[in-house]
Amino acid sequence: MKLFFIMLVYLLIQSCSDNKPTQEETPASQFLPPSALDTTLSLITINMAVGFDAERMITKDLTKPQLVLEEGLYLYNQLKESMPNQRIKVLSDSIKGTMPDIVALQEVLLLINRHNSDTIDFINTLMKELSTDYAVITQVMNPLDIKVNTSDSISDSVNIYFHEGNAIIYKKSALSLITVDSLTYFFGIRNIKYLNTTISILRGAQYAKFSSTKGTFINVFNTHLEVESVPLLGMNQAFQLNDYINYKVSNHEAVVIMGDLNNTANSSTLRVFKNGNFFDTHSDPRELSCCYDIVNIDVPATRRLDYVLARYIVNVNNATVRFYKPFTNITNGLQYRISDHAAVSADLSFH
Repeated sequence: MKLFFIMLVYLLIQSCSDNKPTQEETPASQFLPPSALDTTLSLITINMAVGFDAERMITKDLTKPQLVLEEGLYLYNQLKESMPNQRIKVLSDSIKGTMPDIVALQEVLLLINRHNSDTIDFINTLMKELSTDYAVITQVMNPLDIKVNTSDSISDSVNIYFHEGNAIIYKKSALSLITVDSLTYFFGIRNIKYLNTTISILRGAQYAKFSSTKGTFINVFNTHLEVESVPLLGMNQAFQLNDYINYKVSNHEAVVIMGDLNNTANSSTLRVFKNGNFFDTHSDPRELSCCYDIVNIDVPATRRLDYVLARYIVNVNNATVRFYKPFTNITNGLQYRISDHAAVSADLSFH
């Protein structure tokens, strides 16, 4: 309760403060053009979509083995129906076609069905498709074993391990990795009763500091915040990330936040970052990034939840929402999207 009132007072102070211009309000035309000494990098962020509704489990009574069995089988079958390996192949082809310097990924899934050794590994599958010029940094979140037998029949049992998380892919010919770190948000969905124990669904952030071939330092944070529908949770995570950034990064070094912030541009969550001198590199309100249906391509996007935020950079050369075209499954002839999110990209120049 005390934390709630602290956050409320903070937001009231911010809303009553002077309307002085911020970097977010500065039109792109006022940026200085990049010089020969500046570094220009191409960045893309996309939520890969695990392909099933994991949060649906928190609405069920997971103390009952039969319900755990039903939910485990439902999620596994839902994932298989989303054609994960084909989705990753299409994403890899898109990355190879544009050759970005940094790719930030969320909902990076590993799932192993121990009954049939079926393994779905988003990041390893993707990295095998990309050139050896790319390297990856991963952050594992929410590991869970779903292991239940309700009878001696294998049809009445489930034995699945999965985790999801974040990943930063970077081009080694353009960037040298200096340091990495990660953060698990304190604020999350905790203490869900699960069989004879409890589980949590937590979010996190990755940090990577790079040096370009011209000696420019770039600090990249990749994150996945909680959904807007959970009151104050995403905003509290934003406060924690903002403090973490200020702790990790020296004054006036270039910083980029990439990821699925699960909040719209005018939300209190995004205000936290804007008050920390971050601006949205993509400002066209007509281009939306979420939320599609992977298996029903006629479902339109309704809002933008994915961002490339920046501070202390020289210029935004290009920023857009990338709409990857649906692909046709060669087995059943149906069309699918690679994710329920579109990607957001930006070409940024740094001193």
